[in-house]
Amino acid sequence: NTCCESGSAFSRRKEIKNEKERNGSKNVQFAEVTSQKHVNGREPIHAVSEKLKKLVPEAFQSINERQCSKFLSEMFVDECRIFKEIDERIVRYIRTSANNFEILSMVVDVDNFSRTVKADGNHSSIIESLETTLQGNARAAINDFINEQLKYIKSQRPDPRYVGILSPFRKFPSFLDRIMAVWKECTKAISRDSSSHFDVAKTSENILDGNLRKMVFTLFEWVNSIADSKPKYRNIVISENMYFFFRTVSDRKLEFLGDLVSSSYEAFEVSSDAYVVSSVEYHFKGFREFVDEVEVLLERTTYEDLKFVKPREDMRRIVAKVSKPNIEAAIGQFQDRLIKHFKSDSLLRPLIATKFFKYFCSKYKSLEKIAYKCYGEILHPSHGEVLSWLNGQDPVNESF
Repeated sequence: NTCCESGSAFSRRKEIKNEKERNGSKNVQFAEVTSQKHVNGREPIHAVSEKLKKLVPEAFQSINERQCSKFLSEMFVDECRIFKEIDERIVRYIRTSANNFEILSMVVDVDNFSRTVKADGNHSSIIESLETTLQGNARAAINDFINEQLKYIKSQRPDPRYVGILSPFRKFPSFLDRIMAVWKECTKAISRDSSSHFDVAKTSENILDGNLRKMVFTLFEWVNSIADSKPKYRNIVISENMYFFFRTVSDRKLEFLGDLVSSSYEAFEVSSDAYVVSSVEYHFKGFREFVDEVEVLLERTTYEDLKFVKPREDMRRIVAKVSKPNIEAAIGQFQDRLIKHFKSDSLLRPLIATKFFKYFCSKYKSLEKIAYKCYGEILHPSHGEVLSWLNGQDPVNESF
């Protein structure tokens, strides 16, 4: 049995040896075939390896490289566990934050961070995604905050007979100050810490200009709707609130609101002038209409012929309404109406009174010229006397 076993083992070793020789011959044949393919102009094996490296790069990485790639893939690409958690925390913080002015500062910081990253040529998808999440949600939060203010403005329905400066107009300057203080503080810090130039005006176009201008447009539309609800008080409401806006916002010298500040002053001028005209007519019935009508007639006739169109009695009746006693009484009544219509904090009483005096004097001068050239009569008091007397009136007195 031992001899048989030894012979069997020997035979087995011989078979294994022959098998190895046959395999070696096959390997040689494979190498020859490969070499032949190269000779025939086909791709060499190293070219095939380069293609594989592009298609399956992990196959050519070291063990450490594979582990690192796997870790980054699990963390940021496949499941994004850490990154998703950061995103969720950012969104949750922004959406639940009660400090909207802090959110505004975040917008500034992210804008600067974005410019810095792009300037350095860094285009990490992770950083860009984080930036997009923070910037998008912060801006959305600011837009929502502004929209809440717009809803508040539109919801107010005061009675224009007693309002004075309306609450949304009164609150706007302090609201503007808070936003601009946050903005300027952030941009100053960025300017100190960054070697790159930081253009506040350019950045403000992205979120400040649009939202604040939208608020102002809403304020203007709203105040007009309130004024239109009581046409009798329209000129008072518009004058007080538009002048307040002009006076307070122009002092802040914000270039991106410059055209709206000018619009507010124009609205004030139109409404205050209309108030003055109606006041002159109220206190001197027919005086303004007579002068205006005669001035229109003189465009197509002469002073000498005017008396045939407008009888002397019409002129004398109007002159009697603007006698010195009547002027003195009308001025006192006008000042009482100013106190009733315009609140002292609007600072409009002396301005409107001055407008009233100038407008009345201009019409009185026209009447004096008409009386002399058309009817040969001299008015007493003269325009110069009325002007001197009214200039001596101090519209800014204790009652004002």
